[in-house]
Amino acid sequence: MLLQIIEQFRCRKLVTGITMIEYRNERRVTQAKNHLISTEQSINEIAQFLVFCTAAYFSEIFVKSEKISPSEYRKLHLFYCYNFAA
Repeated sequence: MLLQIIEQFRCRKLVTGITMIEYRNERRVTQAKNHLISTEQSINEIAQFLVFCTAAYFSEIFVKSEKISPSEYRKLHLFYCYNFAA
């Protein structure tokens, strides 16, 4: 059973070019971005909701993906919506 799972992970990496962990983190960052712009939840609450072990780890993964912190992302989005919305 374990060997089958490992083989599936290898095949996914060959087909998509990313590991399962990278894929999972991409999905969670996408969800986080939605939460950041559509809710008033704190960064800690979003990290817990998305099952990150700590808010610091969540921020690290977010910055690695988006090149800005979750709080900066929220501020930029709110600024853009407030100043450039039709």
